[in-house]
Amino acid sequence: MAPHLQTLTLTSSRPLQQLGGSCCPVQAQQIELEFKSVTRQEFSLRITAPNGDESDLLEFCTTSAVQKFTPANKGCGHGLWRIEVNQRLGAQTQLVHVESIPLDGVGSLGFVVGDDLLPKIESRLWLRLPSGGCCRK
Repeated sequence: MAPHLQTLTLTSSRPLQQLGGSCCPVQAQQIELEFKSVTRQEFSLRITAPNGDESDLLEFCTTSAVQKFTPANKGCGHGLWRIEVNQRLGAQTQLVHVESIPLDGVGSLGFVVGDDLLPKIESRLWLRLPSGGCCRK
């Protein structure tokens, strides 16, 4: 049975000019991605934000291991967030999945990674701030 998805999404009705005008209101630093392993397989993740900030290699060696990534550098968080999944095979690792997730807000997303090694959103605390075409990356 799939885990229960907890969702809280808010949408701002204020125009972007009121939220920051010349600067993107969705700063990558205001987005947190949390990953939890629910598999016995060893794997690692690398996340790349739209502003180019890249996570360290997040390694998962045990069931229930949890790792988080929040970009350290300022910059736009609108756009595609890239998640690379690598499987550990003995002393080597192999890229098994790449996913690009479009994000348009700020907050926290919780993912679980199961036996298929695909990150799935399990929880979300999110304020949606669409770019309205005026986001300057």
